[in-house]
Amino acid sequence: MTPRSVFTTSLAITTVAALIAAMAWVTRMDEQVASVSLEQYCRDAAIWAAEEARGVPINERAGQPDYENKAADVCPGMRPALPAYQVASPSAFPATQPQRQLVQF
Repeated sequence: MTPRSVFTTSLAITTVAALIAAMAWVTRMDEQVASVSLEQYCRDAAIWAAEEARGVPINERAGQPDYENKAADVCPGMRPALPAYQVASPSAFPATQPQRQLVQF
């Protein structure tokens, strides 16, 4: 083989290896973005369901409804928290501090 063909072959191999590494990196980043997006979707759906269970009016709720009807399937164990009065006794929260609703995943 001539030096030129050796150089061309090694350049082609290096380019293919760099492309494969770049594709692997992009795939890994896509998986991380999808995971974070799903976690946020589950969190928002749980907050919405918890506030719905507490009787918060629709226009005052936080989070988002389960538009895609997938929370029960992709967020196993997701359940809204108990109403605040069942979480702790009323004396546990001072009257001057608002009660916080906990969301359990």
